[in-house]
Amino acid sequence: MAENIMLPFSFFTLILVVLTSPLQYTGVPSSCQGLQSKHEFSNFSVGQRFATDNLSICVYNDTTCCTEDMEQLLHKLSQSNVRNIHTAKMDLIQKIFSNGVTTFKDFFEGHIDSSDAALDKKFTRLYQDVYANNSHVTKSFYDKLRKHYRNGDYKINKIVDDFFKEVLKRMYVYVKGGKASDFDMDCVSLTYYQIQPFGKVPREIIPRLERSIAAARSLIYGLKVGNTVVENLNNDGWFSDKCLKSVTKMSQCSICAGYSNLKPCAGHCIDVFTECLSSLTELEHVWDDYLFYLTFLGSKLSAEYDFDAITRELPNDISFGITNCRDALIQKIIPKVCKIFFI
Repeated sequence: MAENIMLPFSFFTLILVVLTSPLQYTGVPSSCQGLQSKHEFSNFSVGQRFATDNLSICVYNDTTCCTEDMEQLLHKLSQSNVRNIHTAKMDLIQKIFSNGVTTFKDFFEGHIDSSDAALDKKFTRLYQDVYANNSHVTKSFYDKLRKHYRNGDYKINKIVDDFFKEVLKRMYVYVKGGKASDFDMDCVSLTYYQIQPFGKVPREIIPRLERSIAAARSLIYGLKVGNTVVENLNNDGWFSDKCLKSVTKMSQCSICAGYSNLKPCAGHCIDVFTECLSSLTELEHVWDDYLFYLTFLGSKLSAEYDFDAITRELPNDISFGITNCRDALIQKIIPKVCKIFFI
């Protein structure tokens, strides 16, 4: 799923497709009389030819079907069309990124919730009342995982170590029949590092969680960056006057030549917008790098940093560690280290 949001096009191609895709390229030549059917000219007297002396954009021959005011109207119409197309397409692309952020945030946090629920179900079945009386320990563990995932709060190694230390204390008290002194508790905490009663489980869990959560947070951050970039592009500030005049000449000036339904050919349209967007080509390699690393993160989250697999196995890992600790308590390894014997 992490790879589905990737946008497989370059930065420059993205903008070019945005601006050229809705245009059509067919038309039938006509005379100035054809302008009478154009609703934008309803307030003008059309059907005759004028000298082109006062025109600045739509100049092809010595005469034209357009007055200066008509040319300005066409220029404004062209600018409006470009801006509307640009805004609509950019809004769509921005929505893709925005939805990607929401989707993946819910996706990753949903797996933490599922892992929490699976452990609760497993331990309720295995330990019943003992777990019910201590379930807040595991709830605190998963709550801290969520906070780390959302905001980077806490450190994974501290979250995991604090959890297993607390489990160790409660298991020791349970085995001691509910009786344990402060000295006992201090000593038991020391054995966590000295004899590692949970085996290798904590040391194996920590790097897996660190890598997968870091990759998940990086992917979401990367999508937010993409969203911000597109948002910043969602203005027409980088459309120069020269560019807008070229677009008007390409898309509207045929009317002034008497071709009321003529649309530009594809090649000419692409050439015009390529020139318009030439200032953005320097960003293309940066955008390509961004897409590459976004795709790389997605592939990692589908392989060795698989968030789904790691959180799904977490209840089993914790259960296995508790079994190791129970064996250490039964064999009196922990009391021997502390020189404390069971009563």
